Amino acid sequence: MTQPIAEEELRYLRADDASVEITRKVRHVGELVSPPASSLRRRLVREQGSERLLMQLRMPEDPSPRERMRALEQLDGEILAGVRLARLVQRSGADGHPAVLSRLVGYGDAPGNPFALLDPYIGEPLAALLDRRALFEDERMEFQRGLLEALAWTAAAGVVHRAVSPATVRWDADLRRVQLCDFSRATVADTPRTPVGVKPWASPDQRDGVGFADPRDDVWSAGLVLFQALHGHDPGAFTRLPLSEHPDFAERYQAVFAGTAAQRPTAATLLERIAPRVAPVRVTVGEELAKDRAAFRRLRGNKLGEPEPVAGARPRADTVPPPGPARSQGESGGTSGPLEPSPPGLWLPIGVVIVVLAAGAVVAYLLLAR
Repeated sequence: MTQPIAEEELRYLRADDASVEITRKVRHVGELVSPPASSLRRRLVREQGSERLLMQLRMPEDPSPRERMRALEQLDGEILAGVRLARLVQRSGADGHPAVLSRLVGYGDAPGNPFALLDPYIGEPLAALLDRRALFEDERMEFQRGLLEALAWTAAAGVVHRAVSPATVRWDADLRRVQLCDFSRATVADTPRTPVGVKPWASPDQRDGVGFADPRDDVWSAGLVLFQALHGHDPGAFTRLPLSEHPDFAERYQAVFAGTAAQRPTAATLLERIAPRVAPVRVTVGEELAKDRAAFRRLRGNKLGEPEPVAGARPRADTVPPPGPARSQGESGGTSGPLEPSPPGLWLPIGVVIVVLAAGAVVAYLLLAR
């Protein structure tokens, strides 16, 4: 006897406008295989009515506290990147979401069951393609252009992917199109780096976790992806890339392997170099996404029952936007002005005020927790 297809009702916030909450019934189509490094489960669902196919990223079943923390971090990465890109595209006036990037449709923040909804990815991972064949000659320029265009968009959105590799870069041979996917390790530019990634794909400064996250961290990784895609060499097989054997590539891309992000060209510079007719991304994210969201991060963590950070772990900058005006009553909306040194005589009363406010906050939290 055939089992009926499972159905459920999903409530989620739109990626391009978190003040809009949508309720949809969906049918479960099937489970997808998650990448080995992913703690999130992937499922295809189909919206009733529109029949639109979506990919749902959700928490693992019965995770340990550490697994739950890891999954929440990865879900946050997908949401922060997807929201910032959706708002950026909206501000740019572009005709639809850039096809070179995976698209977040919305995200759910229900207690105990957070999730993200994305359009299904296109094509296949570059790693799978290269196991069968190399890129054809007439595919190579479009592959380069598409990957650099994707990174130009993420840089404009203030997003650092931090995991660009043949596993997260996809190629659709029928559409002749690149798509950069899997933002589960993404962070916001100019936030303190934490050690992420492994050789050879992660840049030295990213692996060491020093300084501040920079979109040019991804340029290093993209350079290695391009080297493998165009010339068939596995970068992991070399202690030093044989760029002298490929002078055209070396002339175009050698600077991407500079030791620090500040010494590397931006993706936009490289894109202009190889495809000057591609319109540059000239818009940036709005101030509502540039502000610090530490308060919302704490609120979200408490609501979802997120465990305390692992001892010794460096704090991750909050990057997920608040859930919109109608749903953000727990977050302070004020902005701070420039810091000015206070006169010496004011330090004591200021300290007293801070202590009193802190004590009041603790009492309020304890009352609410009850």
